[in-house]
Amino acid sequence: MGKAVILVIGDNFRDQLDRFSMSEHTDSVVVDVLIKLKTRYATLFGSYEEDFCGWVRKYLGYQVLEEGQEPDIGAVHADGWMRIDANGQVFELMERIIPGGLIESFNDTIPKLKLKPGAEGIETSGCNTTEIVEGYAGSVRKDAIDFEAVSNAIRTAANDRWCRAAAACDSQVWAPFELIKKKYALDYHGDELQLNALSAWANQPSVKAILAETDINDVQTKNISALEQGILNLFRLNNSPDAIDPLRLSRNQYMDRFGFFSLVPYWLAIHDGLVLNHFDDAYFSCLTDDTILTLASVRV
Repeated sequence: MGKAVILVIGDNFRDQLDRFSMSEHTDSVVVDVLIKLKTRYATLFGSYEEDFCGWVRKYLGYQVLEEGQEPDIGAVHADGWMRIDANGQVFELMERIIPGGLIESFNDTIPKLKLKPGAEGIETSGCNTTEIVEGYAGSVRKDAIDFEAVSNAIRTAANDRWCRAAAACDSQVWAPFELIKKKYALDYHGDELQLNALSAWANQPSVKAILAETDINDVQTKNISALEQGILNLFRLNNSPDAIDPLRLSRNQYMDRFGFFSLVPYWLAIHDGLVLNHFDDAYFSCLTDDTILTLASVRV
């Protein structure tokens, strides 16, 4: 179990979320995963016989059922359970799956949608208390979102990031991390592969120059707006391969990767009760002005 953010598009976001609530999908399926998890454990540790039960308890949260005990799927055994023999060995390991159910419960809305000056939005808690807010909101009409200002600021920052990187490395190309990782996979595995590939990637002259260009100590983070902080985190303080390697693209291609929703974190998008395979600024632009957008924090 954990937390996630869902972008809900349309009216009655709570009703839309309820369609994916586990409580609405009570027809569960129980699957035997003993062999699957023994194999995974053996791959990780070489033997599944040494404290396999403890590993299942710790990382999956499955509890042991006593002999003759029935699982309590409404509480402690909602996700699954296991049984052990007289020698303490696991002989039954069952996972409970609820097809169609994604959400355990709704927590609250997340105030990450920037509003136009003077516009209002709504914040909602899990106990259904609502508050009208300005500046940033978790639920708001499309026409109240400061889409153009945010998009322009992000594209300006993307252009600046690309130009700084091009100047730092004198427009010289470098090998992307994934290519280096494939090469190193012949000699290394696991964490060793990741660390060695990352070191080789970061030590390329062009990458070193770009990394040196971003001196975090020189970046001013005091007295800046939430928008400026978000853009700072997105471009200037992100030096991972996922952030640096796209700078190999042309300036326009790089800038086209970013838009308003680059600063809006969400796990998946739902529109009128249907999960979207893809959502971007172009999709947003096609929505009518009175469409409600909500960032909902949920337990999954």
